[in-house]
Amino acid sequence: VWWRAGLAGGPLERFGLWIAVGMAFGLLGDLFMAGLIVARPKHVIFGMLAFGAGHIAYLLAFRQAAGLLGLNSGPAWLGSVALYLVVGVLLWLRFVRAPARGPVLNYGTLVYSLLLAVVAGAAAALAVQQPLFIPLALGALLFIASDLLVGSELMRRTAFPWIGDVIWLTYSAAQMLIVYSSAAALAALSGQ
Repeated sequence: VWWRAGLAGGPLERFGLWIAVGMAFGLLGDLFMAGLIVARPKHVIFGMLAFGAGHIAYLLAFRQAAGLLGLNSGPAWLGSVALYLVVGVLLWLRFVRAPARGPVLNYGTLVYSLLLAVVAGAAAALAVQQPLFIPLALGALLFIASDLLVGSELMRRTAFPWIGDVIWLTYSAAQMLIVYSSAAALAALSGQ
């Protein structure tokens, strides 16, 4: 990813590397969720852990870009992350939380939801300060939508025609927008 985006050897190389690490953990999570890596009956937990590690890598990439590009406005970061944390909790309460599924799964999905909220808030903080990152923020929002559907399906047994297709479309678009944020970071650096 970062080689093709022209990031190799440049100041944004670490940004591209963290994005690639996030993608690799996303693939690992996909393999657990699809049952291609056998972890039954805990495939969901291992999938969540892999996806969570990927989101942490994305968060590290966003902070790397913020530092290099001077996008460190405290109010933008604090406001964006706080807003997304509130929204994340409200969405979890409304669509994912299922007391009958037990405290471990409920707390696990809450922690995962909070992690997604922090990542989306970080992406929004970048976009507020540099409009080239608006697609990145949209990708993070699509991740929330995708994982909200997955969580609702797993925890509450939510179902509708083509739910799997909607999940994959939003997930794929989210990953694509995050990967292509490398080009936005490079353009922002060039514009300084």
